[in-house]
Amino acid sequence: MKKIISVFVSAIMYAFVTASCGMIYEPSAQTDSTTTYTTEDLNNLQDFILTKETSGLEDKDYDLNGDNRWDSFDVGLMRKELSDIPTKNEEVKINIEVNGNTLTATLENNSSAEAFVKLIESAPLTVDMDDYGNFEKVGSLGTILPRNDEKITTQAGDIILYQGNQITIYYDENTWNFTKLGKIDNITQSELKEILGAGSVSVTFSTEKKSGIFDMINKSVVLNSGYTMPINGLGTYSLHGEECINAVKSAIKDGVRLIDTASAYGNEEEVGQAIRESIEELNIKREDIFVTTKIYPGTEMANPEESIKACLDRLDIGYVDMMLLHHPDKNDVKAYKAMEKFVESGEIRSLGLSNWYVDELTEFLPQINITPALVQNEIHPYYQENDVIPYIQNLGIVVQGWYPLGGRGHTKELLSDAVISEIAENHNVSSAQVILRWNLQKGVVVIPGSSNPEHIRENTELYHFALSDEEMEKINALDRNEKHDWY
Repeated sequence: MKKIISVFVSAIMYAFVTASCGMIYEPSAQTDSTTTYTTEDLNNLQDFILTKETSGLEDKDYDLNGDNRWDSFDVGLMRKELSDIPTKNEEVKINIEVNGNTLTATLENNSSAEAFVKLIESAPLTVDMDDYGNFEKVGSLGTILPRNDEKITTQAGDIILYQGNQITIYYDENTWNFTKLGKIDNITQSELKEILGAGSVSVTFSTEKKSGIFDMINKSVVLNSGYTMPINGLGTYSLHGEECINAVKSAIKDGVRLIDTASAYGNEEEVGQAIRESIEELNIKREDIFVTTKIYPGTEMANPEESIKACLDRLDIGYVDMMLLHHPDKNDVKAYKAMEKFVESGEIRSLGLSNWYVDELTEFLPQINITPALVQNEIHPYYQENDVIPYIQNLGIVVQGWYPLGGRGHTKELLSDAVISEIAENHNVSSAQVILRWNLQKGVVVIPGSSNPEHIRENTELYHFALSDEEMEKINALDRNEKHDWY
């Protein structure tokens, strides 16, 4: 359902020209009028900022902040206004935890589903479920819910209420008089069977939107900011010019949806260009790509508002999904609080830190308002941070690892490690894939860097195998506390 808002603006006719800093116009008359905006308008505005294309927008007024141009400030204001309006009949989602996996499900719009939500919203409900009929897992709710039975042929992922007091998860077809509660999102029959396993299984249903839990099916994690971030991506450190543009476009073409850059890398313009071209060429949406950038200590953190705006201008993609402070600095609190203001305007969606450890976090966190959604540190099998990772995760903050493959001058040694090579051979994958999968199973987001299209593609193929507990322990034993960069 379209969300509609009304805001007062001054203008009834506009003359448009395209300028490098955005669309500039001069109102031909001044009058009070009421303009109705929808989510379609928000999409139009975001598309304009990316393409500067004015066709079809001649009669639109998207200058919400009155500065005589359309820019990312207007995007933030429009998004905020839209989010303030409640929407009727919004989809209701729940979480399902089973065998270490967190799935989401969309509920039906009926009294049974409403009663089920009330049952689990005060506290998660764990149900012991068993196989029945080779097509479902079933368990007792311990109470009776209202029924809305109808003849249904189930599909894999359907969540069914049976006899008012039993809940079932179907992994195959069956036709009977049931009440459908909902359906698990984005899962195939084979994936669901593998997750549920054979025999008895404990399944926990909850309504809370848990942050920090990796969803290996959708290859994503929910941040404490409420946004969803992919758990594997592309790092762009040392990539420049056409090499950078081609690498980012190759990654996006192969399904990568997380791109990491920084002001200090000197390639934000190339990254932004690659993203804009990919959106147009692949017919994907801006919101499908998660972009992280960073501001650097020294001059940038001393003048944070100017530095943040420069990052946004160089990227030129409407907004940034995540902005980090690149290192601790004497002005880091000042810079972070400046980033918080850009979150309020909608130009930055989530905030984070890079190269912050236990002592730094202990000192820093009490001085800010918005808890970081992510901390990005050096993490690889030779430098594992096994004390730092759980500390950060217990704060509700997601951990991301740079140099996951060892970094400059060390990658060859790490990929040739006998333990890792043996595990890779057992799974018929590369050593790089084993290391990246090890990170994911530790709850660490990975952003390996590469300009080689084959390596970029290989680094995304991490979800068709899993490391055993024994294999994880073997890699854990490789820790040397050997840092490969100074920070």
